[in-house]
Amino acid sequence: MASRQPEQRESRSRELRTGLALGCGSTFLTLAVLELALRLFRPVPPLPGDLFLATSPLDEGRSARRSLLPGWTGRHTTPEFDVPVRINRRGLRDDEVAIPAPAGTLRILGLGDSFLFGQGVRQEETLDAALEKALSRRFGCRVEFINAGVPSFGTADQLDWLKAEGWSYKPDAVLLLFFDNDPQDSIVRETYTVVGGKLRPYPRRESATPIPAERLPAVLQRDMFATGAPNRPEPQRSGWLSRHLHLARLVRQVIAARQPSAVEVSQRQMEERRTLALTTALLLEIERQCRERDVPFVVALMPDPAQTFRRRRAGPSPTSLRDHYAPMTRALEKAGVRVIDLLPTLRAADPTGKTTFFQKDRHLTARGHRVAAEALEQPLADALAPALARTDRGSRTAPERPQ
Repeated sequence: MASRQPEQRESRSRELRTGLALGCGSTFLTLAVLELALRLFRPVPPLPGDLFLATSPLDEGRSARRSLLPGWTGRHTTPEFDVPVRINRRGLRDDEVAIPAPAGTLRILGLGDSFLFGQGVRQEETLDAALEKALSRRFGCRVEFINAGVPSFGTADQLDWLKAEGWSYKPDAVLLLFFDNDPQDSIVRETYTVVGGKLRPYPRRESATPIPAERLPAVLQRDMFATGAPNRPEPQRSGWLSRHLHLARLVRQVIAARQPSAVEVSQRQMEERRTLALTTALLLEIERQCRERDVPFVVALMPDPAQTFRRRRAGPSPTSLRDHYAPMTRALEKAGVRVIDLLPTLRAADPTGKTTFFQKDRHLTARGHRVAAEALEQPLADALAPALARTDRGSRTAPERPQ
């Protein structure tokens, strides 16, 4: 009996190892089959964070913001589009920009999120490219539009970037493309708050204190495969699994699709007034900085596709974003900011939105960018007129409105 015990233990050990090997092998084979099936029949496209977007290092213990990866070159591919993306050395989706600007050049600085970035279209199809061409023809001189759009940027991020880098470009006008989720993006950053009606820095958090999950950029909350700790100084990116495997992206997508609870909806409704008040204060601070530098400031309101696609909405859709954000627009216009509502223009161009917005990705198509650029050309021409008048450009004069 004693001589059989080692043999029995060795036999059980071999059976265990064999079972584990078979289990691991079958699991790997199942996952490989699922991955192949997804690639063939239901591809899960990568998010910008899987490609050219990362989270900037924390700033003195506050929540981090997103940034483009300088020098990144590649393609962004989904079932709806396949476009090249190139990020310049300064972390902008733009050509390399000279500082200072070449003589005889007028310069517009654009602030915004993925809509201004041009998600889904080629760089030459973006609204900033269309505006460069149209305004250069109108003025008879070179007009540069610096595209500082970054996916998931909120108004707080735009203000921070403007102060840290934007003014170094010496713009003659500033355009901010505002989207519906900008107020929430600004809230979760915890960089600013409103106290007594005035904008104040958010109370600093000790850098060692972990950032609550609900305060992280939404795309990072949803990515269990992200690399880098969110409360550490190194940039955080989507992990290798999310960048390369459709199955990992599907798992992330399923987690992100969780419907908000009734409590969350109630909290969101309670925060709407606070978020809009903060956004208004942030925009007024940008206006103040522009006014100090004698730089005209224009705000364009970009509609959510659900507001444009009437067929996708249950109930009436707004006819004017100016009215939808009435307290904010009134405060801006009182301060002398020109506010352009793009909703009527885009809806008039295509009431269904089929040709102006991607149906699944929900960003502007190339045609949508052209339509938006046409609506912004005259306001930006008016904004550039003082700069044109201040410079010696021979016989060129300020633009006249088309008849």
